Amino acid sequence: MTFTIFSLVLILAVALNVSKGAYDGYRTGSTKTIIAFLSVIISLVLGSILSSRVIAPLLSSLITSALYQTELFAFLFEDINRLYVIVAAVISMVLSSIIFVLVFFVLRSICHVIMSIVYKKALEKNGKKEEGSAGENDTWYKRNDKQIGALVGGITGFLTVLILFSPVIGTLKSVDAVASMITGNNDNTSEQQISADQASADEDVNENEDNSESGGVLDVISDYANDFAGTVMYYCGGKAIYDMNAVAEIDGHTVVLSQEIESISSIAQELFEVVPSIVNLNGFNSDHVEKLGDICETVDDSYFLSLVTSSIVSSASSSWSRGDEFIGFSRPDFNYSISAFTDSIFSVLATTTPDTVGDDLSTIIRVCGIIMDSGILKTDGDYDAIMEILENSDFLNELISELEKNPRTEPLIDSLHLFAMNSLMSTIKFEGYDIDEYNGLMEDITEQFNRMSGQPHDKKVETLANYTVEYLQDYGVDVPADVAKVIADAMITNIPNSDGYITTEQMQEFFEQYYQGN
Repeated sequence: MTFTIFSLVLILAVALNVSKGAYDGYRTGSTKTIIAFLSVIISLVLGSILSSRVIAPLLSSLITSALYQTELFAFLFEDINRLYVIVAAVISMVLSSIIFVLVFFVLRSICHVIMSIVYKKALEKNGKKEEGSAGENDTWYKRNDKQIGALVGGITGFLTVLILFSPVIGTLKSVDAVASMITGNNDNTSEQQISADQASADEDVNENEDNSESGGVLDVISDYANDFAGTVMYYCGGKAIYDMNAVAEIDGHTVVLSQEIESISSIAQELFEVVPSIVNLNGFNSDHVEKLGDICETVDDSYFLSLVTSSIVSSASSSWSRGDEFIGFSRPDFNYSISAFTDSIFSVLATTTPDTVGDDLSTIIRVCGIIMDSGILKTDGDYDAIMEILENSDFLNELISELEKNPRTEPLIDSLHLFAMNSLMSTIKFEGYDIDEYNGLMEDITEQFNRMSGQPHDKKVETLANYTVEYLQDYGVDVPADVAKVIADAMITNIPNSDGYITTEQMQEFFEQYYQGN
C-alpha cells in the first residue's frame, strides 16, 4: 500500500465528518441522531435498488442501442450471440455505482425530512418535549443521551464518507485489476516479441514516449488503487457498498462486477499462455489440458463468464461450421484425416449454452489432448501410419470413453465410425483389387452379421469385430482390434434393418458410401 494525496483527502474527510457528526449528535441528542442514521441506512438500501435495478439498466440500454448504430459494434453484435446483453450488463455495472451516490444524497435528504416530520408529529401527539435535561431518577439511556448521540453521529459521519467514496475506491480497484491483468500478460510476452518491440521503439521515439506515458498512467492508477486510507476503507465496508451497486441482472442471475473481474484475472494468465498452442496446435500437451480444465471450472462458477464464453464459442463454431470467418478469424486448420470429427465438434459447440459450456469445453479439451498425444495429426491421412498408431495405443477406447461421459458429446462417436471406415476404405477398395475377392469379403461379413440377429449390442460388436479382423486379414488388410470394434459398431448401428436379415448388396453399399466420400 502507498500513501498518496488521496489518503490525505480521505483522512481529512473522515475526520471532519466524524467530528461534525459527533458534535451535532452530542448537541441534539440521540433521538435526532438515530433518525439521521436511519435515514442514511434507508437511503443506502433504496438508492442501491433504484440505481442498480432501474436507472443504470435504462441508461445502459440507451447507450448499448447507440453503440449498435455504429459500424464496428453492429458487426460484432451480429456475429456474437447475446453480445448486446453482455455489453449492456457491463455498462450497467459500471454506471450503477456512480449513479448511486447521486441518488443516495437525494433520498437521504427526502428521508431525513420525512422522518423528522413524523418524529415531531409523534411528540406533539404524545404531548412530550423534544429534548429535556436528565434527572437523577432517569434511565441510563436518558442520562447518557448526549454521549449516545455523539457516538451515533460519529458513525453516521463515517458511513456517509464511506458511501461517498466507495464508488471511487471500488472503481480504482477494478481498473487496477484489469490493468494488472493486461500488463501481467505483457510481461510474459516472448523474448522475440520483446526484441521486436524494443527495435520498433528505437526507430520511433514518439511511440516510445507514448508507451511511457501509458505506463505512467497505469502506475498512477495502481498507486491510488492501493492507497493506504482507500484500501482500509475498502475493506472496512467500502467493498460491500460497492458490490451492492456495481451489479447487473442477467437471466435471473445477479452478476457482481468485482467478482467477475477477480474471476477473469484468475484465468487470464493461464489463458494467455495456452491460446497460442490452441490456435497453432504447436506443443499442445497435458499441461495445457490441465490448465484449460481449471479455466473451465472457473468459467462454470460464474454465470457472466459462462454467458460470455458460450456466446463466443457457439458463434464461432456456427460460423466455422458454415465455412465462414468469425469476426475475421478463419477456422482452425486441422489435419483432414480427422476433419469429420472436428466438424462434429463444431456442431456440438454451436449449440452450447451458459449451462453446458463448462462441461462441453472440458470434454472437448480432454478429447483434443488425447488426439494430440496420439500423434495422429502428424500422419497426414496415411493409412499405414494411422493403423500403426491405432495398433500400438488405446487411442480409440480413450476417445470413446471420454465422449460417453458427456451426453452432449456422445453423438461424436458417429464421427469416429466415419473416421475408421474412411481410413479402412482408403485401402480396402481401390483399383487393382480382384472384384470376386472383394465380393467374397462382403459375403463373408454379411453372413456373420446375419448370424448375430437377436444378440445384445455389445456381444454383436465383439463377435463381428473378431470375424471382421479375420476376414480382412485373409483379404490382405491388417486392422487393429480397436478399429475393428468401431467398424463393427458402425455396421450394427447404421445398416438398415440391422436386427433382421440383410443382403450382401446392402453390406456393400454400406462400405462403399465411405469409399465414395474419399
